[in-house]
Amino acid sequence: MVSNPISKTYIKLNLLLSKKQKRNGVKAMFYSAILGLADLIAIGATVPILVLTIDKSFLVKSAKLRWVYGKTGLETEGQFLLLLIGIIFLFFVIKNVFGMWFRRFIKDQCTEIASDYAGKLYSKYLAKDYFTSAKNGTSEMIDKLIYYPFQLSHGIIFPFITLMTELIAIVLIVGLIFLYKPIVFLVLLVVMLPSLYFMFKFTRKRLYQLGIDSDVYRTQTIEGINTGLQGLEDIKFNDVESHFLYRYKSTVGKFLDSNLKSLLYQYIPSRFNEIIAMAGLIVFAIYGYFFSDNVGGTRLLAALFALSIFRLVPALNKVLASLMSLKTYQRVLEEEIYLGNEDKVNSSTLSFKKTIELVNVGFKFKDNSTPIFEDFNLTIQKGKSIGIYGESGNGKTTLLKIITGIIRDNDGVVKIDDLELKEDNYKTWQNQIAYVSQNPFILNGSLKENIALGEKIEDIDEDKMVRCIKDASLDIYFKEWNEDLNVSLGETGAFISEGQKQRVCIARALYKDVDTLVLDEATSALDELNEMEIQESIKKLLNKNYTILIIAHKKSFLSICDNIYELQKGKLTKIE
Repeated sequence: MVSNPISKTYIKLNLLLSKKQKRNGVKAMFYSAILGLADLIAIGATVPILVLTIDKSFLVKSAKLRWVYGKTGLETEGQFLLLLIGIIFLFFVIKNVFGMWFRRFIKDQCTEIASDYAGKLYSKYLAKDYFTSAKNGTSEMIDKLIYYPFQLSHGIIFPFITLMTELIAIVLIVGLIFLYKPIVFLVLLVVMLPSLYFMFKFTRKRLYQLGIDSDVYRTQTIEGINTGLQGLEDIKFNDVESHFLYRYKSTVGKFLDSNLKSLLYQYIPSRFNEIIAMAGLIVFAIYGYFFSDNVGGTRLLAALFALSIFRLVPALNKVLASLMSLKTYQRVLEEEIYLGNEDKVNSSTLSFKKTIELVNVGFKFKDNSTPIFEDFNLTIQKGKSIGIYGESGNGKTTLLKIITGIIRDNDGVVKIDDLELKEDNYKTWQNQIAYVSQNPFILNGSLKENIALGEKIEDIDEDKMVRCIKDASLDIYFKEWNEDLNVSLGETGAFISEGQKQRVCIARALYKDVDTLVLDEATSALDELNEMEIQESIKKLLNKNYTILIIAHKKSFLSICDNIYELQKGKLTKIE
């Protein structure tokens, strides 16, 4: 198993990135090499200017510099120095403008990759089976969907590119120093390498653990906020605000502390490196004053070392910071979202023309040894209405979730026209069903957006929508809203009643333009009058050859159905 953060990151990114993104990654490496070469040229050109400024006789001593001076045809050494300074300054400007453009290029790549990652991550959660999603909870999903794409861009990709850029610069600069003055190279190696190694060794495990802790505490914080907002009325009524406030402050405090500790660990190396660099300069100062007879040579060595440190210390700081960041956020790449077979999912054709069959179907929850039902058989004919009633907890909703493919880890098989419902076709089946649950889902948006759920505004068929509103018996309220399809329904339908919510969901089901309708306790929260009105709405659909499956507590509500069944103790009994 690969433990090196650089190798591990490369392997994971290679799996994650598209071909286009990989090509842009190669471009980024090429641009990094250009920047590294530019840094090398900048240091090599600045050293003689710096020495010439300090030691005016250096031009006489340096044959190469004297040759260049002769070629320029300038009259004085001062003019030559000003020319060199102007050329170097212009080079620095061009180098840094290119560096800024390169950063923008990297920013654009990070945005594209992180957006693509976010989409894959969201697809992963949407594709999870019902019980896995319920077990994980929404807080973990929200946390990862919001923060992981951001952490991928600023904690993995950006640091990885920075790491490669700075390593190229370091290798080129150190290589030049080694070829030109091996003694400076040895001082750099002896003074800086051991300290850098021990510094990284000291921080990397701590940073990785802090990253994990931060994720846990952030998820707990989001969960605490969700709990407090969702149960606000009960919390206030029972006067337990202080309890939930304490829980929130405890988790958010731990979250902030773990993040601040991480920042502290990333700050330490930069301070430490400056101390090491200063130690190197002290070595050269002592050497030049007490042991060297060649003052000019010592000045040259000191200038080369000082300029190298001027570029190398920030580079080494960035390398360490990047390595720490890769270690801290490595868990983001460990999220399995490499959906290589996603195009194959739900590729099978499936069409409901005759029957839905449940053959020896059984189901039990993973933490319960007693099955809800077993060896369950049922046939539903196309165009018929089926009603199922029974006491709470008998498995009515679970049965509907099995029929509709929401739950797929059941025993036995579900067949649609003799074709078994499987992982590769359940989405095709669900696209032919309209599902109305006992907890109506209402967007914080307009009536139009809620009925045409997920459809682009410009593609909405308003005439068809008005017909669906009428068939769902929502037209009475629609007139009260001045027949305005853009009327706002509020967050979770705050501006409409429970009966209106159910009618909106029925209108949504009709707008989907399917002929199989499933209602799961759709009237459980309604009063008798609203229940009767919903019943009348369903009657209209029975005359239009809809296949309708209804779950209800009350047997009386199912009187409109062709066949009525009672579900009791895992057994389904037909009521004549």
